[in-house]
Amino acid sequence: MKFPLYFLIFSTILLNACTNKDEKFCECLAASESFEAINRDVLKGNRSENTIEKAKTLKTKKETACADYLLMDGKEMLEKKKACIGNN
Repeated sequence: MKFPLYFLIFSTILLNACTNKDEKFCECLAASESFEAINRDVLKGNRSENTIEKAKTLKTKKETACADYLLMDGKEMLEKKKACIGNN
């Protein structure tokens, strides 16, 4: 009787660990997307002082949010990205 209970608990923990999204990675993803959007505007010629300042701020935010993920391999990054997009 104890074996099924332990198995159920272990399975539940494992399933939750695999399906939960990494909130910090999702913040990194959002910061990256925001920076890329403003950076496209700058590259298209919108070089107002306000836009440049906003781009600098978003770049700093992106670098801070993504610092823990710089060495992550592509496969793991795609899995984390799917979890962020799928759980919105």
